[in-house]
Amino acid sequence: MLKHSSNILLTFLLAVVLLIASGCANKKALRPFFPVSNLNAVAEWPPHKVNVEWWYASGSLEDEDKNLYFYQFTIFHGVRFGMEGFITHVAVSDYSEGKRYFSDQDHFKNKTYSFNQRMINCSNNILILGDSKIYISARADDIIYDLTLERGDPAVWHGEDGIISMGYPGDPKENSFYYSYPAMLTEGRLVLGKERKEVEVTGTTWFDRQWGNFKNTTWNWFSLRFDDGDNIMLFHFPDTDHKEGTFIRSNREVEYFNDFSLSADSSLKMGKSEIGLVWDLEIPFKEGKYRIEPLGNNDLNESRLGITYWEGLFQLHNSKGERVGYCVAEISRR
Repeated sequence: MLKHSSNILLTFLLAVVLLIASGCANKKALRPFFPVSNLNAVAEWPPHKVNVEWWYASGSLEDEDKNLYFYQFTIFHGVRFGMEGFITHVAVSDYSEGKRYFSDQDHFKNKTYSFNQRMINCSNNILILGDSKIYISARADDIIYDLTLERGDPAVWHGEDGIISMGYPGDPKENSFYYSYPAMLTEGRLVLGKERKEVEVTGTTWFDRQWGNFKNTTWNWFSLRFDDGDNIMLFHFPDTDHKEGTFIRSNREVEYFNDFSLSADSSLKMGKSEIGLVWDLEIPFKEGKYRIEPLGNNDLNESRLGITYWEGLFQLHNSKGERVGYCVAEISRR
């Protein structure tokens, strides 16, 4: 086990060294918000000169004993009032032990960040876009992980021309560009807690890349990951009831839609808001009706910077009560 873990770490470090050796370690100029490069996901990977953007990985993982884990790795970036900043959120849920680990770090006060066309490094929380893989290395309180994600199929762009509205379709300032790698095979290692529990893991990851000048931060976001290989992205904005959806079939056919309904059957107090935790979903595809139920009861990210939101793994059941997949949900309120 330790030998395999060492090989995983060695592979990751080799990727970093190769990028640096190839002369890619220097910071490059920020990309403009618009226009995009013919929906070229690789070209749009580097940081943009926008109010807000993120690189966002969320996945379900299993160790050798079939214990289930959820992980999140997020780099936020923004440019406002002439100032630039990065924030990282790193989280793991260990469902077999009922433990949640979360860490947030800001990297703008001391400018502890660097980036180029393929790599972002925020205090050794590192994200690399390889030719066929994405590499993630997280270093935070009680959390270490090194993961390799197989990119495989091309990125899926959401909405028309890669643009979705973040809740206010009549306001172009609330638009965002958005693409995903929805089902990437993942392997690596986790090291958790003060006791440094170390496990090798495999699973799948959904990776999002999104940027814009929008200000809305209130939404319900779901990524449905069906066992049959289909994937669905749902964005619901409760302030305006605006909806955005993408059905990504297992054969990579893509269909955009907004005729779905979500209703919360159970809720939790989060700050000044009530957020849904158990959801009933109706979509115009597949079996039509589904129930979305959380695997954990503490998948809450409470940031020191005043950002609190729910981010965790849910089970996806059909109307017969059969589990047909997993779902990651993000419930965000102002």
